[in-house]
Amino acid sequence: MTGPRDGGGPMRPDHPRGVPRSLLWWVEAPPASPRTRARMLLLELIVVPCTPALQAGEDALSLALLAMVVGTRPAVTPAMVRLHLLHYYGIAEVSVRRARPDDFIMRFTNQEDLDAVLGTPSSEGAPFALRWRRWSRLIMGSAGTFRYRVLISMKGIPSHVRSSEVAQVILDSSGAKAEIANLEALDDPDDERELFIAAWCARPDLIPDEKIMAMPEPKEEHDGGSPLYLRPHEINHDEVPMLRYLVRLRIIEFQDWHTPPQLSDED
Repeated sequence: MTGPRDGGGPMRPDHPRGVPRSLLWWVEAPPASPRTRARMLLLELIVVPCTPALQAGEDALSLALLAMVVGTRPAVTPAMVRLHLLHYYGIAEVSVRRARPDDFIMRFTNQEDLDAVLGTPSSEGAPFALRWRRWSRLIMGSAGTFRYRVLISMKGIPSHVRSSEVAQVILDSSGAKAEIANLEALDDPDDERELFIAAWCARPDLIPDEKIMAMPEPKEEHDGGSPLYLRPHEINHDEVPMLRYLVRLRIIEFQDWHTPPQLSDED
């Protein structure tokens, strides 16, 4: 039997059973060279779940303003903006950083300072002019929808990680809000070969047929008996061991929840 070869040798003994050799070759292939990557434009849809931590980060920016240098657009540094706020608005406690798509983002400590900046006309005689606006998550985003509701079969998930959280990790950029459709399968004493997942997706064809799930192995404790014993933070690791599992995905059905435009009587 032959398989993926390293320098023309025989198949490696660590080749996991049931995992197609072509997929393992693709996963283990060396990364593209910088010159090759420079000619390739890679674009992927990444689904970022809305978590309490993400919402807290957005709430913290309720006291933030964006500023763009206008007019002749001279070179302006964050330190110059802080001096501008102190001299013309009397505001000393403020964080100023460079940002996109505007030039700077200011994080104020109270609502009064923010309102003072927005409610004060442009300062005459200032070495530069700033245009202010409130920060919003909508500024750099474009609207879209997950319009398809899909039912997906997953085979090959190991028994100890059968959960909706792992199903969402497997779907990754393919879908959002993954839920286990057959909750009784988690406690089925007779069969746990297949797990059915309901999720939302932008397009069903983004869902792959197979994925290799890689799980890093837990760190092994050092035995500690040797006089050359090193503390955990002193050990240099040259690799991270992992286990790989082949997960097969199959779309059972999908529904398009997009409402088509209504035709007028004239049509």
